[in-house]
Amino acid sequence: MPEKGVCFLLRAFPKVLKEVPNARLYIGGRGPQQKELERMVLGMDLDEQIQFTGFIYSEERNYVYQKAKVAVFPSLYEPFGIVALEAMATSTPVVVADTGGLGEIVESGVTGIKVAPGDENELAEAIIRILKDKTLADKLRANSAEVIETTYSWDVIARSTAEVYNEALSFKTKPVFIHGQI
Repeated sequence: MPEKGVCFLLRAFPKVLKEVPNARLYIGGRGPQQKELERMVLGMDLDEQIQFTGFIYSEERNYVYQKAKVAVFPSLYEPFGIVALEAMATSTPVVVADTGGLGEIVESGVTGIKVAPGDENELAEAIIRILKDKTLADKLRANSAEVIETTYSWDVIARSTAEVYNEALSFKTKPVFIHGQI
Protein backbone atom coordinates (compact mmCIF):
# COMPACT_ATOMS: atom_id res chain seq x y z
CA MET A 1 0.00 0.00 0.00
CA PRO A 2 1.47 3.34 -1.01
CA GLU A 3 0.80 4.90 2.40
CA LYS A 4 3.34 2.53 3.98
CA GLY A 5 6.10 4.48 2.21
CA VAL A 6 8.15 1.43 1.18
CA CYS A 7 9.18 3.09 -2.11
CA PHE A 8 10.93 5.84 -0.10
CA LEU A 9 12.79 3.23 1.93
CA LEU A 10 13.88 1.44 -1.25
CA ARG A 11 15.16 4.68 -2.76
CA ALA A 12 16.97 5.52 0.50
CA PHE A 13 18.68 2.14 0.75
CA PRO A 14 21.47 2.71 -1.82
CA LYS A 15 22.60 5.66 0.36
CA VAL A 16 22.65 3.33 3.36
CA LEU A 17 24.72 0.80 1.42
CA LYS A 18 27.33 3.45 0.56
CA GLU A 19 27.96 3.95 4.28
CA VAL A 20 27.20 0.42 5.51
CA PRO A 21 28.00 -1.93 2.59
CA ASN A 22 27.02 -5.11 4.46
CA ALA A 23 23.53 -3.80 5.34
CA ARG A 24 20.57 -5.92 4.30
CA LEU A 25 16.93 -4.89 4.07
CA TYR A 26 14.08 -7.30 4.78
CA ILE A 27 10.60 -6.08 3.93
CA GLY A 28 7.78 -7.85 5.73
CA GLY A 29 4.20 -8.04 4.57
CA ARG A 30 2.44 -8.23 1.27
CA GLY A 31 0.11 -6.03 -0.64
CA PRO A 32 -0.98 -4.76 -4.03
CA GLN A 33 2.32 -2.91 -4.61
CA GLN A 34 4.60 -5.89 -4.05
CA LYS A 35 5.26 -6.72 -7.73
CA GLU A 36 5.96 -3.07 -8.51
CA LEU A 37 8.35 -2.81 -5.54
CA GLU A 38 10.10 -6.05 -6.54
CA ARG A 39 10.62 -4.63 -10.07
CA MET A 40 12.00 -1.46 -8.51
CA VAL A 41 14.54 -3.53 -6.52
CA LEU A 42 15.57 -5.46 -9.64
CA GLY A 43 15.92 -2.20 -11.57
CA MET A 44 18.23 -0.88 -8.86
CA ASP A 45 20.18 -4.18 -9.02
CA LEU A 46 19.72 -4.67 -5.28
CA ASP A 47 17.99 -8.04 -5.25
CA GLU A 48 20.92 -9.51 -3.25
CA GLN A 49 20.64 -6.81 -0.56
CA ILE A 50 16.84 -6.46 -0.36
CA GLN A 51 14.52 -9.37 0.35
CA PHE A 52 10.73 -9.50 0.51
CA THR A 53 9.66 -11.91 3.25
CA GLY A 54 5.93 -11.93 2.63
CA PHE A 55 3.49 -12.05 5.52
CA ILE A 56 5.10 -12.59 8.92
CA TYR A 57 3.00 -14.26 11.59
CA SER A 58 3.02 -12.73 15.06
CA GLU A 59 4.98 -15.72 16.44
CA GLU A 60 7.81 -15.00 13.98
CA ARG A 61 7.60 -11.20 14.21
CA ASN A 62 9.43 -10.86 17.53
CA TYR A 63 12.21 -13.16 16.34
CA VAL A 64 12.67 -11.03 13.21
CA TYR A 65 12.72 -7.81 15.23
CA GLN A 66 15.25 -9.23 17.69
CA LYS A 67 17.61 -10.11 14.83
CA ALA A 68 17.27 -6.67 13.23
CA LYS A 69 19.66 -3.80 13.97
CA VAL A 70 16.89 -1.30 13.21
CA ALA A 71 13.19 -1.42 12.32
CA VAL A 72 12.04 1.20 9.81
CA PHE A 73 8.48 2.44 9.37
CA PRO A 74 8.47 5.11 6.62
CA SER A 75 4.68 5.44 6.44
CA LEU A 76 3.01 8.48 4.95
CA TYR A 77 -0.04 7.67 7.07
CA GLU A 78 -0.22 5.45 10.13
CA PRO A 79 -3.15 5.93 12.51
CA PHE A 80 -1.85 4.00 15.52
CA GLY A 81 1.85 3.08 15.44
CA ILE A 82 1.48 -0.35 17.00
CA VAL A 83 4.23 -1.68 14.72
CA ALA A 84 6.72 0.69 16.35
CA LEU A 85 5.65 -0.46 19.82
CA GLU A 86 6.09 -4.10 18.77
CA ALA A 87 9.63 -3.40 17.61
CA MET A 88 10.45 -1.30 20.68
CA ALA A 89 9.16 -4.11 22.93
CA THR A 90 11.85 -6.39 21.46
CA SER A 91 14.60 -3.80 22.10
CA THR A 92 14.92 -2.97 18.42
CA PRO A 93 15.75 0.68 17.65
CA VAL A 94 13.21 2.30 15.36
CA VAL A 95 13.17 4.90 12.62
CA VAL A 96 9.69 6.21 11.93
CA ALA A 97 8.06 8.81 9.74
CA ASP A 98 6.74 11.63 11.90
CA THR A 99 3.09 10.95 11.12
CA GLY A 100 0.02 9.80 13.03
CA GLY A 101 0.53 7.23 15.75
CA LEU A 102 4.17 6.69 14.84
CA GLY A 103 4.97 10.33 15.54
CA GLU A 104 3.04 10.24 18.81
CA ILE A 105 4.72 7.11 20.18
CA VAL A 106 8.36 7.81 19.30
CA GLU A 107 10.32 10.61 20.92
CA SER A 108 13.05 11.50 18.44
CA GLY A 109 16.55 10.90 19.73
CA VAL A 110 15.15 9.30 22.89
CA THR A 111 13.12 6.20 21.94
CA GLY A 112 13.80 6.22 18.21
CA ILE A 113 14.45 8.62 15.36
CA LYS A 114 11.66 10.48 13.59
CA VAL A 115 12.03 11.69 10.01
CA ALA A 116 9.84 13.77 7.74
CA PRO A 117 7.43 11.56 5.79
CA GLY A 118 8.69 10.93 2.26
CA ASP A 119 12.19 12.36 2.87
CA GLU A 120 14.53 9.69 1.48
CA ASN A 121 17.73 11.48 2.50
CA GLU A 122 16.61 11.99 6.09
CA LEU A 123 15.45 8.38 6.21
CA ALA A 124 18.82 7.11 4.96
CA GLU A 125 20.72 9.32 7.42
CA ALA A 126 18.65 8.07 10.37
CA ILE A 127 19.20 4.42 9.44
CA ILE A 128 22.93 5.01 8.99
CA ARG A 129 23.16 6.77 12.37
CA ILE A 130 21.69 3.79 14.18
CA LEU A 131 23.73 1.24 12.23
CA LYS A 132 27.01 3.09 12.82
CA ASP A 133 26.52 4.49 16.32
CA LYS A 134 26.29 1.64 18.84
CA THR A 135 26.02 4.09 21.74
CA LEU A 136 22.97 5.72 20.17
CA ALA A 137 21.40 2.35 19.34
CA ASP A 138 21.94 1.15 22.93
CA LYS A 139 20.44 4.38 24.31
CA LEU A 140 17.35 4.01 22.10
CA ARG A 141 16.97 0.37 23.20
CA ALA A 142 17.19 1.23 26.90
CA ASN A 143 14.84 4.20 26.69
CA SER A 144 12.32 2.22 24.64
CA ALA A 145 12.36 -0.63 27.16
CA GLU A 146 11.62 1.85 29.96
CA VAL A 147 8.74 3.46 28.03
CA ILE A 148 7.26 0.08 27.16
CA GLU A 149 7.42 -0.95 30.82
CA THR A 150 6.07 2.30 32.30
CA THR A 151 3.51 3.27 29.66
CA TYR A 152 2.58 0.37 27.39
CA SER A 153 2.88 -2.80 29.48
CA TRP A 154 -0.31 -4.82 29.94
CA ASP A 155 -0.26 -4.08 33.70
CA VAL A 156 -0.20 -0.33 33.10
CA ILE A 157 -2.89 -0.55 30.42
CA ALA A 158 -5.10 -2.70 32.68
CA ARG A 159 -4.75 -0.21 35.57
CA SER A 160 -5.55 2.72 33.27
CA THR A 161 -8.58 0.91 31.87
CA ALA A 162 -9.82 0.08 35.39
CA GLU A 163 -9.44 3.74 36.38
CA VAL A 164 -11.58 4.82 33.41
CA TYR A 165 -14.28 2.27 34.33
CA ASN A 166 -14.22 3.32 37.99
CA GLU A 167 -14.56 6.95 37.01
CA ALA A 168 -17.47 6.13 34.70
CA LEU A 169 -19.17 4.14 37.46
CA SER A 170 -18.84 7.03 39.89
CA PHE A 171 -21.04 9.13 37.58
CA LYS A 172 -23.81 6.54 37.78
CA THR A 173 -24.77 7.59 41.30
CA LYS A 174 -24.82 11.31 40.53
CA PRO A 175 -27.97 12.88 39.10
CA VAL A 176 -27.84 14.19 35.56
CA PHE A 177 -29.31 17.63 34.93
CA ILE A 178 -30.21 18.64 31.39
CA HIS A 179 -31.12 22.25 30.75
CA GLY A 180 -33.12 23.28 27.73
CA GLN A 181 -36.02 22.03 25.72
CA ILE A 182 -36.63 18.36 25.27
